[in-house]
Amino acid sequence: MFLTGFDSKPLNTLYVDKNLKYHGLIQAFSRTNRVYNDKKPFGNIICFRNLKRATDEALALFSNKEARKTVLVPSFEEIKQDYEQAVEKLLRITPDYQAVDALITEDEQLEFIKAFREVMRYNAQLQTFVEYDQDQTVLDKQHFANFASKYADLCRAIRKTTKKEKVSVLDDVDFQLDLLHSDRINVGYILTLLQMAVNAETDEQRKKYEAQVHDLIGSDISLHDKQDLIQKFIEENMPKMINGQSVQVAFAQFWDAEKEQAYQHFCEQENLKPEAMKQVLDNYEFNKRLPRKEEMKELPNYKVKLFERDTVLTNLLVKTRQLIEKFYVGL
Repeated sequence: MFLTGFDSKPLNTLYVDKNLKYHGLIQAFSRTNRVYNDKKPFGNIICFRNLKRATDEALALFSNKEARKTVLVPSFEEIKQDYEQAVEKLLRITPDYQAVDALITEDEQLEFIKAFREVMRYNAQLQTFVEYDQDQTVLDKQHFANFASKYADLCRAIRKTTKKEKVSVLDDVDFQLDLLHSDRINVGYILTLLQMAVNAETDEQRKKYEAQVHDLIGSDISLHDKQDLIQKFIEENMPKMINGQSVQVAFAQFWDAEKEQAYQHFCEQENLKPEAMKQVLDNYEFNKRLPRKEEMKELPNYKVKLFERDTVLTNLLVKTRQLIEKFYVGL
């Protein structure tokens, strides 16, 4: 049943210890090919039989002759070579991360975005191999993080500029920020460090954990939209906590209050129906799917003019997703 009729998007790995061929092989392998989220960009097949020839034959039979190149992951050496070429191209454009600030024109910025996006893509693929050590490459983890920070700054700057007098070549760029999240430091990880700081027996230990937290929230791409709120919690709530008190509980109360305040402010600022907005947020919490534009049409607490409809709904969609990503994602 699992090999032929089972369909579960979270399923990511199939262990094979039987001889498969043709449609049976394709059908079995396809149990893992449903893209789920940034944590599952592809499926894994672990074989205890030598099925390479059978796989090549099945792919050749049921698809075009070039399918093997797109269905099967290339070897480690092949991807590493592509990665090194992508890094070389990036460094020709910007020899170091500080050079990104010197990119004045949008065409220059677009060239950097495309180059670093390619580096991110190959880096994400290499991280699936146990032999990969990024610190042994030209672009080690620290330099990669520095470039990633500049890349994220460009992304935020472009997203904030939603209304422009002229069309920008950067408007439709797909930044693919999920490629930076493969080694995610989430809020839970931060809270664990803060709990260690609260429980620290010496000031030296406490300062060590706090310094680590400050470094992480300042450099990790997945925390940029939460950075100000985490900093606010650290500055306003942490000094009031006593040794042994639960950081998770205190942060949950703080986060719920901030989330409710942001929700109310958003509804007032955009003149939205609170109950309709609450339904959109509840839907996300239930199915973990970001809302679509058509779901925005019930939100305005006013009649939207026909010729303004697309612009209004698009702006609402962008802002609603930003609210969700800030308060609901990565916790």
